[in-house]
Amino acid sequence: MDAELVELSVLGKIVPSQKEMDFLDGVASRLIEKVRGYFEEKRLDVDVRLAGSYAKGSYLTDQDFDLFMLFPPEMPREEMTEIGLQAGKDIINGELVYSEHPYTTGFFEGVEVDMVPCYHLASTEHIQTAVDRTPFHTEYINSHLDDYQKDQVRLLKKFMKGIGAYGAEQDSRGFSGYMCEILIVKYGSFRKVLEAATQWKKGETIVIEKEGPHFKSALVVYDPVDRNRNAASAVHEDTFDLFV
Repeated sequence: MDAELVELSVLGKIVPSQKEMDFLDGVASRLIEKVRGYFEEKRLDVDVRLAGSYAKGSYLTDQDFDLFMLFPPEMPREEMTEIGLQAGKDIINGELVYSEHPYTTGFFEGVEVDMVPCYHLASTEHIQTAVDRTPFHTEYINSHLDDYQKDQVRLLKKFMKGIGAYGAEQDSRGFSGYMCEILIVKYGSFRKVLEAATQWKKGETIVIEKEGPHFKSALVVYDPVDRNRNAASAVHEDTFDLFV
């Protein structure tokens, strides 16, 4: 069986069915409507958007939602965080998750949801919290990947999961979903990413839009929406070696 047939076979197993997609689309629409209504009742100027792999169309099965609440940049951070966390508690009965930027996690109509407060910015030049870039990531990927390439992202994610290199969390120290997406932006397909990776050396530097400051890391990928960030900073040397 040639590589293309193998890819098609794998895609048949990892791409959500039309029934699953229709279900998620319905839940997502009702969730956004509910959150928008919540802030309208409180007369708060908050934009509501979905982010993450669902919003970018590169999700696998067992999908959850990342819902971002974008607050005016002039609002004090403490107030923004307090209002956003309370919204998560009120709407999805969310539990508080402590991280660099706290958020709530819960369920809406059976789908797991993370509700994340952040600032509504015109660009990434004046980032105030670590998650302020995320809406820009969604916009960038949706404007740079077509449906074929989004399926290529799915293949790369599945491959990364299969070898234990997926996830940017502390216990994974690997490739995030966003990293998989921008690698497809750079190289065009799953197979071309693998071919390129065979030539990577420790400290490999990849520029997609603009090069930024020097980073010392196993892999450096300048974030296309913010050249001052290494999108591959989570990738540990062991994970890098595993992939290449």
